[in-house]
Amino acid sequence: MSNNKKLNNIRKKLDQIDDKIIKTLRIRSKLIKQIGEIKKKLKLPIRNPQREKLILKKLKNKYEKRIFSKILLESRKLQAHYVVSRISSAPPERKGM
Repeated sequence: MSNNKKLNNIRKKLDQIDDKIIKTLRIRSKLIKQIGEIKKKLKLPIRNPQREKLILKKLKNKYEKRIFSKILLESRKLQAHYVVSRISSAPPERKGM
């Protein structure tokens, strides 16, 4: 098999993996929004350092840790955006009701 063919085969495999990652990230973002809503109701902070440490301990190398740290950062941003947008779109509370 030629090197070009090998390269194409490997890229096809990477494309399949990328498709799975994208699908999984989309599912994850929906769950993050749900978590943000619950945290808002419970008045919990967006960041949970203990949970993040537990997640990062599962990873084997710096490459995985850097990527997942970025995922965690973007997840916190999504939660914060969702919580803030939900607060600002809520109808104003009326006094005396």
